[in-house]
Amino acid sequence: MMGGERFRGRYDDMNGTNTTRLGAWALTAAMTLAFAGTAQAQTINDEVRCVLLSNAMASGADNPRGRQIGASVGAYFMGRLDARPPADVKAAIAGQKRKMKAAAAATAMNACVARAGRSEARLRDLAR
Repeated sequence: MMGGERFRGRYDDMNGTNTTRLGAWALTAAMTLAFAGTAQAQTINDEVRCVLLSNAMASGADNPRGRQIGASVGAYFMGRLDARPPADVKAAIAGQKRKMKAAAAATAMNACVARAGRSEARLRDLAR
């Protein structure tokens, strides 16, 4: 049995069209449109700041919940940075190497957590 023949029944309906794949493309297009307004709302500097703060929280939190939040928020923003041009990310990282006061860091991290939470909520709503 060839690799493509094995899964043919899962993708093709009785008329031979790829309705499952078509549905996936439609969902992807809908998600792209839903996030189009928010994708550019945050600057690369904001995203880098959130990654750095999240990494610090994930490695320095006193409790497992804090480490978990830091890791998950950091993963969200690293995913966003992955779509950015590498030279821009490198420049933004170099610009963020200054020290941040603890109060300012806490406020900034709360904003990062809120942004990641809103995105998670939107994805959950789209999946319903």
